[in-house]
Amino acid sequence: MDIIRKAEKRDWKQIEAIYRESIEAGLSTFRREVPSYEDWNDTMDDECRFVFIRDGKVAAFTVMAPFSVIPAYSGVAETSIYVDSSFRGMGIGTRLLKTMITESGKRGFWSLYAKVISENEASIALHRKCGYRIVGYRENIARDIHGNWRNIIELERRTDISEVR
Repeated sequence: MDIIRKAEKRDWKQIEAIYRESIEAGLSTFRREVPSYEDWNDTMDDECRFVFIRDGKVAAFTVMAPFSVIPAYSGVAETSIYVDSSFRGMGIGTRLLKTMITESGKRGFWSLYAKVISENEASIALHRKCGYRIVGYRENIARDIHGNWRNIIELERRTDISEVR
């Protein structure tokens, strides 16, 4: 049975494993190590973090980080999604990202953006499928864990501001 729910501290070990797998692959993040739960928890929006559970296992997770501490930007956030490699290509990412988009809109977010390593074509396609559009390209912005220079694609998803409460 599939369940999408708010991520909880009890999910951390499985989230950590997915995050570690993504770091080692070098296509999803420029981090070199998984942050502690406390650091991760302190930097992510606590209302819009979700897990996709399949057969009792965290198959994917998504989080949002505030764009800025300046109040005028309170409806803008950077989104991230990570899917366990054994669950990719099953539509899980789409269902989970759409959940976060819907829930973030209910909380007054009007602009969601993502930075995706340019070679991560599956993530770019997922974001575009969920209404994000490409708004930028950053060449040789950072090195991955293997020391390779990587480019990023910047994507943004806007909510009609007339719908924002």
